[in-house]
Amino acid sequence: MHPLEDSRDSLGFATEPVFTSLANALGRHDNLTGPITDKLTDFKFTDIELKYGILQICEALLFIHRDSRQLHLNVAPESIIINRMGSWKLCGFEFAKPLPVNRAQSEGDDDSVDVLCWQSTVLPLCQPQLDYSSPETVINGRATPSSDMFSVGMLLYALHNNGYSLFPCKDSYAAYRTGVNQLKHIKATQLIGLPESVRDYVKMLLHPDPNVRPDPHELLKLTYFHDPGVSALQSLDELRQLDNLARSRFYKNLPLSIRILPKRINLHRVYSQLSEEFVNPNMVPFVLPPILEIVDRISREEFTTVILPSFQKVLCIREPVQVLLVLLQNLNILTSKFSPVDFRKYMLPVLTSSLETSTTSIVVQFILSLTRS
Repeated sequence: MHPLEDSRDSLGFATEPVFTSLANALGRHDNLTGPITDKLTDFKFTDIELKYGILQICEALLFIHRDSRQLHLNVAPESIIINRMGSWKLCGFEFAKPLPVNRAQSEGDDDSVDVLCWQSTVLPLCQPQLDYSSPETVINGRATPSSDMFSVGMLLYALHNNGYSLFPCKDSYAAYRTGVNQLKHIKATQLIGLPESVRDYVKMLLHPDPNVRPDPHELLKLTYFHDPGVSALQSLDELRQLDNLARSRFYKNLPLSIRILPKRINLHRVYSQLSEEFVNPNMVPFVLPPILEIVDRISREEFTTVILPSFQKVLCIREPVQVLLVLLQNLNILTSKFSPVDFRKYMLPVLTSSLETSTTSIVVQFILSLTRS
């Protein structure tokens, strides 16, 4: 991240490429000064995106509480950024508080710190999001790691209820107190929009007693997160820690996961990471089958705008010969995605190289591919 730069009328800083905030993705655009982009119009999350997003926030809180020894105290859609690849990042640490360092980390929720109570006389912009703040912080001015978990519970509720918290109070302290008084008696009908596997846990997360709320580690054990698509995305996150052999084994099974992942994830998350292997020609034969599985499931326009700018590097690779072989085996897929002009520019040299090679398997595959096209 580039250091903060300031002037009399602005603050400037650079981060990784960002798509939007979670609040914007949920339909709250009041912070946007320009026209709403087409990507945000009628934007909807898929179930896998919601599951993996919440999982990433829980993992972030687990690190913050245990390793960094901090409380976030403003876990809300406005504090969560979605990057270009669709990963959720917990930001907005302006209200964070350090936990006592001389206390054993195993004590967990016994850790507590004093915080400022929510005040009607202070601008809401200068305070944590009231809709997502726990009762003990807002009313009593005392916070624990469970205070952040209350926010996670409210976030889970909002994600499955069109972006609205359980009791939207519109920065009204009186409305907040009224909502808090109902937390002990949340009705089953109020949670009907949530997946059945998380309803009881959301009810515990929203309990006014902090001791009732599960911690991030407990939440991550939920069957709600035991999803093949989520597991595939977790494995992708861990790829950089693996050697070439382990990565090649993962890539071999990846096409099966691609078939169950949403197209948006395949295009902007899976492909983006697979394309990082293009700098290593020896790994390209292993990433080509899952990439071509993605290519087969998208339109020509999506291929041209998202895939081709980086994929053209692969079309120039001649060694190892397995790259040519895989391309020829999938010539029918590639032919359907290239425009006639792009086909002549990018694929014709590939076909020419296949004819000129001395490798018999390449020539045979070339002939077979032509007869099938």
